[in-house]
Amino acid sequence: MSRRGSAAYAYAASALLLAVVAYPLTQGPRYDSFPWSSYPMFARDRARVANVAHVVALSDDGRHRPVPPPLVANDEVLQAAATIRAAIRGGRAPALCRQVAERVAAVPAWDDFTWLEVATDRYDVIEYFAGAVVPIERDLHARCRIRR
Repeated sequence: MSRRGSAAYAYAASALLLAVVAYPLTQGPRYDSFPWSSYPMFARDRARVANVAHVVALSDDGRHRPVPPPLVANDEVLQAAATIRAAIRGGRAPALCRQVAERVAAVPAWDDFTWLEVATDRYDVIEYFAGAVVPIERDLHARCRIRR
């Protein structure tokens, strides 16, 4: 290939690559496609209120502590969250509560806790990060005793 042909090939390849990279800019803000993405999850407004479905351990003296994913389902945070949401939607929150209580009872680090709650808490996201960590609303789906 001649020197002129090499330069033409380099220009053409560069122009094609630039066009492919710039293509998402020609789409709307919600456009998303693999492997070129405009990252729409960062381009849209988010809700001010976040709903958090979780399992919380409670002590007799009023302390509370979220139960970590390995005691709910497995080490995967998103799978544990999906397990909780599915149990709530399917009316199985009491059964999930009892299953998690059995796992919690087997871990000595949780001996101070006597109750579990499966709940959906609502938080004002802005206020939460400003220090207001108490939920603005709570739906209690199940409550069970941790039996040892």
